[in-house]
Amino acid sequence: MTGLALATLRTAWTSVVGAFVAIALGVGMISAIALVLAGTLSAPQREPQRFAAAPVVVRGPAELTVSGDTASNGGADEEDDEGGAQSVRRDEPAPLSPELIARVAAVSPVVEDRTFYAQLAGGPADQVGHPWATAAFAPYQLAAGRPPGTDDEVAVPEGTGTVGQRVRVLTAEGPRDYTVAGVTRPVSFESAVFFTDAEARRLSPAVDALVATGPVNPIESAVGPDAEVLTGVERWAAEPAAAEDRQRLLNTRTLLGVSGGIAAFVAIFVVASTFAFVVAQRRGEFALLRTVGATPAQVRRMVLAEAGAVGLAGSLVGCLLGALAGPVLADRLISDGIAPDWFSASPAPAPLAFSIVVGLGVALVAAWTASRRAGRVAPVEALRQAAVDDRPMTRGRWIWGLALLGCAVGGMLFVARVQPLIATVPVIYLWILILTVTAVALLAPAIVPPFTRLVTLPLGWLPGATGLLARENTLAAVRRTAGTAAPVLLTVGLAVSLLGALGTIDEARTSERDRQLATDLVLLPDGTPGISPVVADRIAAATGVDAATPVPLTVYGFDSGSLRDYDAIAVDPAAMARTVRLDVVDGTFGELSDSTVVLTDDWEIPVGDSVDLWLPDGRRATLRVVGLVATGIGTPDAYLAANHAARGLADEVLVPTDAGGDPAQLRSRIAAIADEFGARVADRSAYVGAGGGGTPQGSTAGIAVMLVVTALYSGIAIVNTMVMAAAGRVREFAVLRLTGATPRQVLRVVAAESLLVVGVGLVLAAAATALNLAGLLTALSTLVGATPARVPWLLAGALLAASTLLVLIGALITVRNTLRGPAVQLVAARE
Repeated sequence: MTGLALATLRTAWTSVVGAFVAIALGVGMISAIALVLAGTLSAPQREPQRFAAAPVVVRGPAELTVSGDTASNGGADEEDDEGGAQSVRRDEPAPLSPELIARVAAVSPVVEDRTFYAQLAGGPADQVGHPWATAAFAPYQLAAGRPPGTDDEVAVPEGTGTVGQRVRVLTAEGPRDYTVAGVTRPVSFESAVFFTDAEARRLSPAVDALVATGPVNPIESAVGPDAEVLTGVERWAAEPAAAEDRQRLLNTRTLLGVSGGIAAFVAIFVVASTFAFVVAQRRGEFALLRTVGATPAQVRRMVLAEAGAVGLAGSLVGCLLGALAGPVLADRLISDGIAPDWFSASPAPAPLAFSIVVGLGVALVAAWTASRRAGRVAPVEALRQAAVDDRPMTRGRWIWGLALLGCAVGGMLFVARVQPLIATVPVIYLWILILTVTAVALLAPAIVPPFTRLVTLPLGWLPGATGLLARENTLAAVRRTAGTAAPVLLTVGLAVSLLGALGTIDEARTSERDRQLATDLVLLPDGTPGISPVVADRIAAATGVDAATPVPLTVYGFDSGSLRDYDAIAVDPAAMARTVRLDVVDGTFGELSDSTVVLTDDWEIPVGDSVDLWLPDGRRATLRVVGLVATGIGTPDAYLAANHAARGLADEVLVPTDAGGDPAQLRSRIAAIADEFGARVADRSAYVGAGGGGTPQGSTAGIAVMLVVTALYSGIAIVNTMVMAAAGRVREFAVLRLTGATPRQVLRVVAAESLLVVGVGLVLAAAATALNLAGLLTALSTLVGATPARVPWLLAGALLAASTLLVLIGALITVRNTLRGPAVQLVAARE
């Protein structure tokens, strides 16, 4: 049957050209993603920049390692059952201890390096500070002046100040004026302000790294397992930009992993629908084969052989498309700020070969079900079968559709009742949305007849036969209608479900933020990465009001026996209680101190027990739990006392407004202080709006890229399916012509059918979206209470309009071409 399959492809290639196009585009999409993903895995080791002239760099361990005798969540007395050490990557390497610095200094000359927040007023938000002694290791060069010689002198980048000028520098210690002693030439990797070594030590006591100039072996012996010794290209790991690059590459991999899964799903979805449609159109051909003696197994082998040939050819073309699209996708990820600006992707054998295997596998898997249906066609029954779908919903379709729908609903209920926070993680909850869309697509043939009868009921009362013919043709070809509506469902349903979910989550976050805020006066960063907590002291001295300066930090602890990181904030409990309405479910927030902690209730640790936490500097702290707050979307995992902040910056400053006095005067005095600290005064609405968009910009951009690719693929699939459907109805249109219909009337019938197809796709998409948002709202109600759904109506309307346009264009152009020539010749034409 392989030879017959190849012969069929040569003589009747138009019957499978739609499947070829679907596979080529699907593999092109997958291979482009695979190429970029491979680029992130094989990214070259970057050459050191800031430490380019440093012989040896010693930095703290990049991972926190905890021995097996350390407690899990229950407290310091509970042993870890596994007994082995566990490690977790830190947000930032731990600072070097004085003991380690002394050991290294005993065997080699060393220079202490510090990197800390230091921003010139009006300067870039990512500006940093360093001691001047480390400038030689970049090396930095002076364009004017001299190095800073006293603690009130600095060296600034060229273009930000002149020698002798007084400049204001914002640090974690607050604003301070310095005199410019020197001006450095610009470098590509950072914008830095240099201080004397003593001033840098005062501003940032912790030592981030050591530059050693002695032999490596004695340094490694002195360091031992307490730190990392970096030489050669490994020195790049000690630079601040390395952590950002690593995080960006990780974000890119995560996004591409999800995008690859979506691309594979879309490809299987569309290709399977296309093959099922092709087999349905070729029932007469298969019937003839059965009549001349072909067995069901032979028919199945022929269909699979055709699918293999088409899949291989489409995969090769798709790889060519992917090789061209991969660099374009990489550039888009860079421009959206997701991937590092030095990242690139180029064609590579491994991802292209993988894409070919995936494309061929998708084609064979998609054709397998269709081949079984083709093999079950009885010769006599098929030859006398009318063009009516007597059984559009097969048993397998019912089973799979209901099973996937049950999995989707079950997943939503599990998330809502057991793990509601999963609903706020798009890359995880997305798969539940996909399950719903797939289930609705499988059950589509059962929805088409009642929907068509309902919306076309008034057409029977209108004069003329156009509406009646469109109605009956749609009802007679339920499988064809469902197949052509599938890309519309995929485009509208997936996009609206996902973006609706993101918008609804942000709406819930905004509602929670608004409900918790107990003051109307907030300071927000204005062109700075954060606000120095020292501003609270300045406000208290000027107004007598104690402001809350919650400083975010990362702590580490055990979750079900596994070491992981937690989001925490360090804050003064009294000021926090006056500005934020926390939902304390047990204990009290007021007892928060250096030796206690307040946790969210999902820790499942009772008040009074102790918990082991590791602070950002690596110190282990055994803290007594004095309060539990309800888990929310924006709620940190732990609250610590302000002393644990370790000179970090606050994301906002909350000022109580119930202290009495004139509110306008209070606001005016605080605004003047805020301006000194690079902050601005915001009211409730501005504060809530600033924190409401909880989806990171990079994630939003990545999701937008993914949806654009999916929409383009689905749009092409819409045109492809409509062209195939119209091309397979040549005889039907010819019969209409012979019965007296004009070409314009035939086109009107096809247009009406096309609009019905779009309507079916819209109803299916609406059903899938409604179910998805209902499940999401149920989960969010557990976290933050009632939340309004935010449906992207503008996007839904745009996608619907685009789908309608594509369906009409694809159908009408093809039908117009098939109507050329005498109707008698069209009837005699071979399908």
